[in-house]
Amino acid sequence: MDNNLPKRTHTVILLHGIARTSRSMKKLERTLFGAGFDVLNIDYPSRKYNIATLATHIYKQIDTYQQNVTTLHFVTHSMGGLIVRELLSHYPLPNVGRIVMVAPPNHGSEVADFLKNNILFKLFYGPAGQELITAASHADIPTAIHYELGIIAGNKGFDPVCHFLLPKPHDGKVTVESTKYRLMKDHIILPAEHSFIMNYQQVIHQVKYFLQEGKFLHPKKKK
Repeated sequence: MDNNLPKRTHTVILLHGIARTSRSMKKLERTLFGAGFDVLNIDYPSRKYNIATLATHIYKQIDTYQQNVTTLHFVTHSMGGLIVRELLSHYPLPNVGRIVMVAPPNHGSEVADFLKNNILFKLFYGPAGQELITAASHADIPTAIHYELGIIAGNKGFDPVCHFLLPKPHDGKVTVESTKYRLMKDHIILPAEHSFIMNYQQVIHQVKYFLQEGKFLHPKKKK
């Protein structure tokens, strides 16, 4: 990329979850582009490598690109949030602005605990799937990076099997408690389920609002 190109102002990096593709983030991509953001919707081989390798893979895709961006934001779904944590712990980008994690398993998932030794689970989800257990430890975003983090959790899980594995409230795959991260600026719970939470209109609205304002639009408490 020509480093003499004029800098873009605000670019959003979209990272899908495990066993998904960039197509799952298309609705978000269109909305954010319409709101005036440049958007880079990244595909990555989520089932092939562990989280550390995936973070390196993604960094290589955005390294040259981010040099021509004034402010770089991230919006992630599910495991994409863990990849951002890993990426920024090893490749601290100087121009990170805001991060929105949608349904991130920041403290793992009891569903992964239950299925981790199942051969079909191992084959389908690969090395990264084994890192989604509750006992796994994940990298922290360095405090030296001046960013604002907002987290969206869902509380409408419809999977009848997972329903019995997860403490309530949960989105069918990840508990609300597991989405939380000690360095978050804001957290909001919305009536959405895990697999398609990023397509819910109210979720998209909250993502856009946080990127613009640095906070979520919480309903006013009744007096």
